[in-house]
This record gives sequence, structure tokens and C-alpha cells, in this order.
Amino acid sequence: MVTLWGLITTLQGLVTSYSGLLIARFFLGLAEGGLMPGIMLVMSRFYKRDQVQLQLALFFTAVSLAGAFSGPLASAILGIDGRAGNSGWQWIFILVCDPCTLLCLFVFLCDYC
Repeated sequence: MVTLWGLITTLQGLVTSYSGLLIARFFLGLAEGGLMPGIMLVMSRFYKRDQVQLQLALFFTAVSLAGAFSGPLASAILGIDGRAGNSGWQWIFILVCDPCTLLCLFVFLCDYC
């Protein structure tokens, strides 16, 4: 689910029209809808009942910290506006989600090898 989310978000950076962006956002919403419940389900299977609360608290803390640092990161990425024919907003989606997608694919492939 995370791999699909990262792939759709990365491909969203390649969209050039408003209708294409709406379609990409629709599919992103489909992929993102089950992301948080899925993460909680997986975490509840890996940790004991008395450990899950702490792990979920750490997870939500990491989400909040990521939100705090996303603004300055996005501002820095907007500085490369126009490179390779992409706008700054497109670079945000491409650069931020490529590592996520590649890491998820690596973990997925290693799990089945």
C-alpha cells in the first residue's frame, strides 16, 4: 500500500494538465485511504499489547515532526523551478516520494526473495 502511494505521488509530479492532476489525486486518495489503518494493523501485529501504545505514539510524533520540516524542505525544492521542464511543485512530488517508492520496492522484493 505504501509502495502504491509512493508511486502514484511520484507520477503525480509528471502530470501536465489540471484534469490529469484531478485523476492522479483521485487515485492517490484511494491509495492513501487505508494507509494509516494499515500501518496501525501491521504495528499491532509486530509489538505486544503493552508496547503498541508507545510505538504508535512515536509514529505520530514522527508524523508531526515530518510535517514541521516539510515546509522548509518544500521551499528549498521550489528553488529548482524550471529544471528539466518541470515546475517547482512537480519537483516536490518527484524528489520527496522517489526514495519512499524505491525503499518500499526494495523491502517488498527482499521479502519475497
